[in-house]
Amino acid sequence: RPAGEASAARMIRVEGDSTATNILRARMSAAATTTNPRAYIAYTLRTGKAAVLLTTAVALNGTTNVTLIAAPGVNEVQDEVEVRISNIDTAAVTVILEYYDGTTATQLGKAALAVDETAVFS
Repeated sequence: RPAGEASAARMIRVEGDSTATNILRARMSAAATTTNPRAYIAYTLRTGKAAVLLTTAVALNGTTNVTLIAAPGVNEVQDEVEVRISNIDTAAVTVILEYYDGTTATQLGKAALAVDETAVFS
């Protein structure tokens, strides 16, 4: 990874099911001093043999969980996911990435970021 980036877990995959509750979400361990970190997410949505590359960007919201990518539909898979979270605050922050199945949250990664650092989860 380039200087200024922290890295974490490898190979994120979210499978769709009939409950449509499997999501990736992120939050901070405490409120931002001035500006919430921004997350950029790129992933491949697969339905059968069809695949499309999608991207989105969101701001985190302190200790409140923020959905990074919504649940895939039945027979859909989101894979080759890369999440980049940049600390654009004026102080260090800690970010937490989770997989959530509607009942249980599983931590996929946690990164302490200095000002202007970026965590990459893939």
